[in-house]
Amino acid sequence: MIENNEETRTSIKTEELRNSIKIAVGNFPHVFRGSKKRQENDDCSAGVMAYLDALGKGPKNRVMIGKKTAYPIDDYADWFISRISPVQTKEAANETT
Repeated sequence: MIENNEETRTSIKTEELRNSIKIAVGNFPHVFRGSKKRQENDDCSAGVMAYLDALGKGPKNRVMIGKKTAYPIDDYADWFISRISPVQTKEAANETT
Protein backbone atom coordinates (compact mmCIF):
# COMPACT_ATOMS: atom_id res chain seq x y z
CA MET A 1 0.00 0.00 0.00
CA ILE A 2 1.35 3.43 -0.94
CA GLU A 3 1.32 5.98 1.85
CA ASN A 4 -0.45 9.19 0.93
CA ASN A 5 1.51 11.53 3.15
CA GLU A 6 3.01 14.97 2.53
CA GLU A 7 6.55 13.64 1.97
CA THR A 8 5.38 11.29 -0.79
CA ARG A 9 3.35 14.04 -2.49
CA THR A 10 6.30 16.46 -2.28
CA SER A 11 8.66 13.85 -3.70
CA ILE A 12 6.31 13.20 -6.64
CA LYS A 13 5.88 16.94 -7.31
CA THR A 14 9.65 17.46 -7.20
CA GLU A 15 10.22 14.66 -9.71
CA GLU A 16 7.51 16.06 -12.00
CA LEU A 17 9.09 19.51 -11.79
CA ARG A 18 12.56 18.07 -12.49
CA ASN A 19 11.20 16.34 -15.61
CA SER A 20 9.47 19.55 -16.74
CA ILE A 21 12.74 21.46 -16.40
CA LYS A 22 14.57 18.86 -18.48
CA ILE A 23 11.97 19.13 -21.24
CA ALA A 24 11.97 22.95 -21.09
CA VAL A 25 15.72 23.21 -21.60
CA GLY A 26 15.71 20.71 -24.44
CA ASN A 27 16.70 17.39 -22.81
CA PHE A 28 20.40 18.18 -23.30
CA PRO A 29 22.63 16.68 -20.56
CA HIS A 30 23.98 20.15 -19.71
CA VAL A 31 22.41 23.60 -19.39
CA PHE A 32 24.52 26.53 -20.60
CA ARG A 33 24.77 29.61 -18.41
CA GLY A 34 23.84 31.98 -21.26
CA SER A 35 21.14 29.75 -22.78
CA LYS A 36 17.95 31.57 -23.80
CA LYS A 37 15.86 28.53 -22.85
CA ARG A 38 17.42 28.50 -19.36
CA GLN A 39 16.76 32.22 -18.93
CA GLU A 40 13.12 31.75 -19.94
CA ASN A 41 12.74 29.29 -17.06
CA ASP A 42 14.57 30.94 -14.17
CA ASP A 43 14.80 34.58 -15.28
CA CYS A 44 18.46 34.87 -14.20
CA SER A 45 20.84 36.53 -16.63
CA ALA A 46 24.21 34.97 -17.39
CA GLY A 47 25.79 37.68 -15.22
CA VAL A 48 23.60 36.84 -12.24
CA MET A 49 24.42 33.16 -12.69
CA ALA A 50 28.17 34.00 -12.75
CA TYR A 51 27.71 36.06 -9.56
CA LEU A 52 25.84 33.24 -7.82
CA ASP A 53 28.59 30.82 -8.91
CA ALA A 54 31.23 33.14 -7.43
CA LEU A 55 29.32 33.22 -4.13
CA GLY A 56 29.00 29.42 -4.16
CA LYS A 57 25.19 29.71 -4.48
CA GLY A 58 24.82 28.54 -8.09
CA PRO A 59 24.19 25.02 -9.35
CA LYS A 60 26.80 22.48 -8.30
CA ASN A 61 29.37 20.76 -10.54
CA ARG A 62 29.62 23.44 -13.22
CA VAL A 63 31.81 22.56 -16.18
CA MET A 64 33.35 24.35 -19.14
CA ILE A 65 32.35 23.15 -22.60
CA GLY A 66 34.67 25.02 -24.89
CA LYS A 67 34.56 28.57 -23.54
CA LYS A 68 31.02 28.31 -22.16
CA THR A 69 29.98 27.51 -18.62
CA ALA A 70 27.41 24.74 -18.27
CA TYR A 71 25.70 22.81 -15.49
CA PRO A 72 24.65 19.14 -15.45
CA ILE A 73 20.88 19.13 -15.95
CA ASP A 74 20.16 17.26 -12.69
CA ASP A 75 22.27 19.69 -10.64
CA TYR A 76 20.63 22.65 -12.37
CA ALA A 77 17.14 21.21 -11.73
CA ASP A 78 17.95 20.61 -8.03
CA TRP A 79 19.27 24.18 -7.71
CA PHE A 80 16.21 25.60 -9.47
CA ILE A 81 13.83 23.62 -7.25
CA SER A 82 15.71 24.72 -4.11
CA ARG A 83 15.03 28.38 -5.02
CA ILE A 84 11.25 27.90 -5.11
CA SER A 85 9.37 29.22 -2.12
CA PRO A 86 5.65 29.75 -1.51
CA VAL A 87 4.19 33.23 -1.65
CA GLN A 88 1.91 34.22 1.18
CA THR A 89 -1.23 36.00 0.00
CA LYS A 90 -2.69 38.99 1.80
CA GLU A 91 -5.68 36.91 2.87
CA ALA A 92 -3.44 34.26 4.45
CA ALA A 93 -1.35 36.94 6.18
CA ASN A 94 -4.50 38.50 7.65
CA GLU A 95 -5.70 35.13 8.95
CA THR A 96 -2.47 34.54 10.89
CA THR A 97 -2.58 37.92 12.65
